[in-house]
Amino acid sequence: MGILRSLVPRPGLALVAVAAVVVLALVLGVHRIQRIVPAGSPPSASARASPGVSVAPSADPDTVSFTGTGDIRFGQSAAELTSRHGLHAVPSACMPRFADLAQVHPILVDGKLAVLVLEPPAHTPEGVSVGASVVTVHRTYPGAADLKPTRPYAYAGILATDGDLGYLFLYSGGTVQRELVGYTTYLRQLCESGFPTC
Repeated sequence: MGILRSLVPRPGLALVAVAAVVVLALVLGVHRIQRIVPAGSPPSASARASPGVSVAPSADPDTVSFTGTGDIRFGQSAAELTSRHGLHAVPSACMPRFADLAQVHPILVDGKLAVLVLEPPAHTPEGVSVGASVVTVHRTYPGAADLKPTRPYAYAGILATDGDLGYLFLYSGGTVQRELVGYTTYLRQLCESGFPTC
């Protein structure tokens, strides 16, 4: 009877184990974006370009297009970005950093580059950067969609797209406060979640 009793799980121990798994999942997933589309090479930058929007890669590290910047491309693996650009974690930051690019910060999904967050002087090929007016963004990207804030104190957004890639301009007071480039699925999720959340 004593042996049988020791084989029967105790409810209190099972509850503690389940709680530990839930807490671990929350800690590991706090900054994770839900993956909806498969990672891979970015779409061809040829036939889908919108009028007035440049998708050509640039050697200028301050210019970030729909394809990326320099030799950085959406869909590249963390290992490749680490070897070429010194991708590393920074304990005080929400996202990893490149060793050689101070103005561009990556967001990875499933170990692949999904979004780049731009800080001045980084800008789109059309010259739009943080600090630009909403009027300038709409004039530069006339087909861009307006995204309403979904939470109190969250930024409103303007999303200019080319296929499954886009620019997201988060703004308040008529001025761009944050600028992101990457897969539109994740840009929309970041806007809806009230980016930045940390």
